[in-house]
Amino acid sequence: MSQDLDETNLSKKILSYHLSVNTHFGAIWAHIPQVSYAAGTSVYGIELELQKNREDLDVLNTTKQKFHSGYVLNYFHFDNKIFGNTSLNAAYFIEPYFINRKKIKLGIRGAIGLNYSDNPYHAIDNPQNKSYSFYINSYLLFAFCSYVQLNKNDELQVRLNYAHISNGAIHDPNHGINFPTVSVGLTHKLKKQKEILIKHFPDENALWRFDATAFATVRTVSTLNQNYVWISGIWFSASRKISKLNAIIFSADWTNDKSTEALLKINNRAHLSHQRIGVGVGHEFIFKNFTFSQTIGMYAFSQTQYIDLIYHRWIINYKLNRKISVGIGLLANANFANFTDIRLTYNFYKK
Repeated sequence: MSQDLDETNLSKKILSYHLSVNTHFGAIWAHIPQVSYAAGTSVYGIELELQKNREDLDVLNTTKQKFHSGYVLNYFHFDNKIFGNTSLNAAYFIEPYFINRKKIKLGIRGAIGLNYSDNPYHAIDNPQNKSYSFYINSYLLFAFCSYVQLNKNDELQVRLNYAHISNGAIHDPNHGINFPTVSVGLTHKLKKQKEILIKHFPDENALWRFDATAFATVRTVSTLNQNYVWISGIWFSASRKISKLNAIIFSADWTNDKSTEALLKINNRAHLSHQRIGVGVGHEFIFKNFTFSQTIGMYAFSQTQYIDLIYHRWIINYKLNRKISVGIGLLANANFANFTDIRLTYNFYKK
């Protein structure tokens, strides 16, 4: 038996399942001038959702509030021929409640997944589409959610959603699609209930967690005939719990950006460094094996004007065991995604 399991306490998790069908109505927001062709494009969608609700006392004792998670599959139609006819999304979401009453619940949802969209950018067939250049892209969503109890098993679900589709700056052009929607639907509680054993890592109640991370990705440079170049770096962070679900995070990172190096050479500025060092501070949600952090930072060292000094990072990590996590990170400047990376993290704790 592994050391992790020897030192791990087991408890029972009780899950109930809810099935939802929702309709979406909205419009695309042209967040930058380069996608002005999309402004006001109508968005229509239909969605199927499977919720997993925790019904055991363990989750309430741990988080001091209820939340649910689940999976969503949706279809959107953009009323603009530049985008084609189909946008399919499959995602995983987490939704904690900040108001949880018998007749009404209010929550905040975050979702991440994959998108399939037809009619991407093509230099000859579809040069107008500067929003995405792959058929497969990332899908992100943030939403305010409300539920009104109709009877014992059914709820009216109403959400205000903000969704983003892009390839994470891996390939140009990639200005993305941002679209707010209102969704309305019905949620039905299924009769099936499931009990499973879950393990608790012995360090999960530690006050401090320290992370050492290596990250890497690739992206294209349009001035190099769309050839891929590497971006890599190291991230260090200290996360201090302020509640069971929330922590303050302090970070420092070093980035070795070969795409910036290529631009510097093309513009006869090769004497400048393509490397950057930044420091940041932010917030982190803690959900058992998942963490979701949002930080804002500033570069303490950056010699180019291609990248703004202020940046923000969004990181989701999944804990494989006590000390190793894997995850995905997004670095952005204002409305522009700089790059999306894959990361491997070593965790250690201090009580």
